[in-house]
Amino acid sequence: MKKLSRLIIGIFVLSGCASANLRETPPEDAFSIAEYSSIKLDEGTYRIVFFGKSVTANATSADFARLQSAAIATKNGYKYFMISKYFVTSPGVTGTAPDNTPASSDLPMNTLIVQCFNDRPADARSAVYDASEISKRIRAQYKL
Repeated sequence: MKKLSRLIIGIFVLSGCASANLRETPPEDAFSIAEYSSIKLDEGTYRIVFFGKSVTANATSADFARLQSAAIATKNGYKYFMISKYFVTSPGVTGTAPDNTPASSDLPMNTLIVQCFNDRPADARSAVYDASEISKRIRAQYKL
């Protein structure tokens, strides 16, 4: 019951953040199929949440979550980003969020913990993305 309460509170907190950041973060053309939230966790570290609509495919959800990550990196003066944690909730599926709390959704939801860098780290344990290149590629793919 305690975990469920934390989940519900977390959803309300994220919903409030999504509303606050929705107009600040691109891609504006994608708002018809998604909502975003971004929270700065630490210097250069952000939690990005993408809430798709019921018609949003999981692959599209993942691409738009990466696009949002690129936008946050660029907006904050970084050239590169790395996804250190990634959690996907498919409609009707229950899973565990990055903080080990249970999560479920009727909509596609991607939660990413993103670390941003000015220089490409040589010792990265995950893929490091060029924010500008990711943005160009995904925008071209979806004609945004």
